[in-house]
Amino acid sequence: LPLSASPLATADPSVISCLHNLSRRLAIALQHEERRCQFLTREAKLILAIQDEVSAMSERECVRKAKRLMCLGPPGPGPGM
Repeated sequence: LPLSASPLATADPSVISCLHNLSRRLAIALQHEERRCQFLTREAKLILAIQDEVSAMSERECVRKAKRLMCLGPPGPGPGM
């Protein structure tokens, strides 16, 4: 469907206000962390390094590495946590 033909979404004004407040607070927190420890910069560099590593792997190597990482579980808290 073209965008103009799709139905409009509606939401309670209190929900919109809550989401607006949440997005504002997230933006402030991200700005603070970027100034404090370059959080977004470090994460972007990590994502690009992983993307480069995965691009250089065969599909079989990717599957093997993904399975190994899933066995390790989630990472612990980052620096400063």
